[in-house]
Amino acid sequence: MPETVQVKFYFDIASPFSYIGLERLFRHEKAWKLSIELCPIHLATIIMSSENFPPFSSSSLKQKYMVMDIKRSAQELHIPFNLQLVTGLPASSFDNMAILKALKTFLPQEAFSQVIRELYATCFGNTTLPDDIFIHLNSTHIPQDVLDKAKLAAQTEGFRLAFEKEHADLVNNHGAFGLPWIIVQKPGDNHFEYFWGVFISCGQRNPTYGPCVGSERMSSIAHWLGPSYEYNSKLETEA
Repeated sequence: MPETVQVKFYFDIASPFSYIGLERLFRHEKAWKLSIELCPIHLATIIMSSENFPPFSSSSLKQKYMVMDIKRSAQELHIPFNLQLVTGLPASSFDNMAILKALKTFLPQEAFSQVIRELYATCFGNTTLPDDIFIHLNSTHIPQDVLDKAKLAAQTEGFRLAFEKEHADLVNNHGAFGLPWIIVQKPGDNHFEYFWGVFISCGQRNPTYGPCVGSERMSSIAHWLGPSYEYNSKLETEA
């Protein structure tokens, strides 16, 4: 296997598509030798800045299908998903994502990734997403003093201005219009490739949820990386 592949994964904790995509990506982490940097970002700001539309603001038939597809993928991945999805923009807040952005600076990359995966599982394991997502975090996830430091840091004017600038940069210079937004860099290559993804897979179709449509971002990433990177759905379904 070649050298480490650098991946930046932009997500909003309220985005179910980010949740599915994150889990699929991490289950290829070792096989593809990925270094995955999780980057908190506010979905509503990205959508409005790019003049896009909220994912669940389309036709009722499409909304129904998207909910079905998300639940199908969660079942395939064996991850908790009980959240009742609603139309319009997700219930996340800029403040929540700013705190997660600040928290990232206080934790090693691996520890931060673990916190995010546990937070996703807990949040989406419930039927509703609370205004304060941090009620789901406790001392087993992260020390309270570290979380308090992150909350204080996220309130400073300099931090918030920098976070707002990051949104503008992601839209204007990297073409983002939704989440998850994935930036991949091959070893020894200065080129960045962008992937936006629903990450829906039909590898093990569940007849309860019916037909499949859509594209599979993991196989697209594998194809772009080259022949040494084989997409294997079993890495996901057997994890």
